[in-house]
Amino acid sequence: MASQLYNIIMVGVSFLLLFTAFQTSTVIEPSALQEEYGEAEGNTIGFNSVAIIYAVFTFGNWFAPSVVAVLGPKWTMVLCGIPYCLFLGAIIRPLTGTVYGGAVLLGLAAGPLWSAQGQYLTENSDKDTIGRNSGIFWALLETSLVVGNLFVFLYLPADISNISTFQRTVIYGVFTSMGVLGVLCLLCLGRRDHAPEEISFSVNASKQHGASIGQSPALVALKNAYRLVQTKEMILVSLCSFYTGFSLTFFSSVYDTAVGNVLVEVTPKIGPVFSKRFVALAGLLVGVGEITGGLLFGMLGKRFVKRGRDPVIVLGLVTHIIFFGITFFNLPSNSPYEGVVDTWKTPYNLIIGPSVYVAMIAAFLLGFGDSCFNTQIYSFLGDTYQDDSAPAFALFKFFQSLAASISFFYSPYLDIQYQMLIMLIFAIIGSAGFIKVEWTMQKRGGYQVIR
Repeated sequence: MASQLYNIIMVGVSFLLLFTAFQTSTVIEPSALQEEYGEAEGNTIGFNSVAIIYAVFTFGNWFAPSVVAVLGPKWTMVLCGIPYCLFLGAIIRPLTGTVYGGAVLLGLAAGPLWSAQGQYLTENSDKDTIGRNSGIFWALLETSLVVGNLFVFLYLPADISNISTFQRTVIYGVFTSMGVLGVLCLLCLGRRDHAPEEISFSVNASKQHGASIGQSPALVALKNAYRLVQTKEMILVSLCSFYTGFSLTFFSSVYDTAVGNVLVEVTPKIGPVFSKRFVALAGLLVGVGEITGGLLFGMLGKRFVKRGRDPVIVLGLVTHIIFFGITFFNLPSNSPYEGVVDTWKTPYNLIIGPSVYVAMIAAFLLGFGDSCFNTQIYSFLGDTYQDDSAPAFALFKFFQSLAASISFFYSPYLDIQYQMLIMLIFAIIGSAGFIKVEWTMQKRGGYQVIR
């Protein structure tokens, strides 16, 4: 049990380091490229590179279980962490071709990385610890938003309106180094101490689904992914997974960019400026919300597994609805894609703002609501698909990254209220799908492993 907890904490710390670099990068990349390419083109390249990552990530998820079946979860995570470092290094001296090329490599690696993480989490958990372990991992992962954005906030001066070439070099040099350290930490992961019959995903377990003895593990894994996506339970949970992709795009790029384009910081020397430090501060508060949810639901994980996870999903839905309402009246419609000078003249913020304090409270709500959805999906998949954890988590990431890639492509062009309307629709649909699965499981007399 102690070694299992060590493994969970160690993989969490590794992802903390790797995604301190990557997640903070997605938050500030459009702003960081504006000095090199200009405001409009910098925003476009920043959003498009992340859209490419998630587009490639979407379809790479179908082959992810096969990679994990061949290499095993540990070595899959080690090898697939390297392209993250290459992408971050490409932004130190950005060329359009190298940034987009690095995005493609990262997208190819992301699917196996997350499938391996899901399998590793499941292998080191049981029914009593899956909720706790999901919460611990999620809290450590989202601490990356706090660490990375706090670094950027403290490093950039208050009167900054554009991130300079030197500042970008320092920031992404630190990020690349942290990514390398995260990959090195993955080498320190321990072995699972499950008995052979308890291993969550194996060729023997896959034979229960009709795979012949002569088939390779990679082919068995691919067939299992195709089989799972046709089940009613996975289809309903995938509706919720799809919504988390829209949420991911919004908190990682859209909201922070909008905040940086609107909020004004008054400086002694040059007066009011659009401060890019608020981009980092908003990302930091999103991270605090994510961590709060991860720790809360981690400590209460066993209770939710026994009594049902649907109250947490409802809490996430309500939290995000409150966030949509606050943001609708606090940020102007065109804030995601251009600096707004006369913000008080737009009809979408007459009641509240723009207000720094309101924007930061909203950032916390955005992160907390997102953690409600993600921690419960993680817990559900690890508990319900114990024999097929790698394909199950690959499908979760497939639907999440599909929604993220779609929303990253339209986010530089669509007004913020329409983006939130799309999110609201899918939040309701996704929550209904997850709750339907929960109630079905409860009628069956509790959670049962789906084979």
